[in-house]
Amino acid sequence: MAAVIPIDKLNLFTAAQLRELICLNQEINLEVLEENTVYENCLRTDLHIENFWGAIKSLKESELAKFIDYIARRSKLIEWDWPHKFTIAKHSKSGAVNTLIPIIDNVIFRLELPAYTSPEIMKEKIIFAIAHNSKFDSLDINI
Repeated sequence: MAAVIPIDKLNLFTAAQLRELICLNQEINLEVLEENTVYENCLRTDLHIENFWGAIKSLKESELAKFIDYIARRSKLIEWDWPHKFTIAKHSKSGAVNTLIPIIDNVIFRLELPAYTSPEIMKEKIIFAIAHNSKFDSLDINI
């Protein structure tokens, strides 16, 4: 640690402050994400978007951390420090909607989201996508 922070400066922080700086806050603030989301070819009031936010808010903490890693390649969402907002776009592929997988472009922080026909399918597909995110980045896959 002394290679990064001068030891004589550590006494400027409490133990709790140091832990916060080094370990980051473990809590994921979805309000920050939702407030910094824009919609492309869809509206916040569309049923599949409502289902998306409902599904995300119902995820377990570990699943939520994987989702943040899936969309942003990081495990924490403490404050807004991206150069652009999170974009949820209408899925660009056609076909049986419930067979499509969300497409993520984590370089530009954009998610192409199919308009799944139920909240249950939305949650199932999101959990599937985040569980297999390293296999499906930028791929065109239908299941």
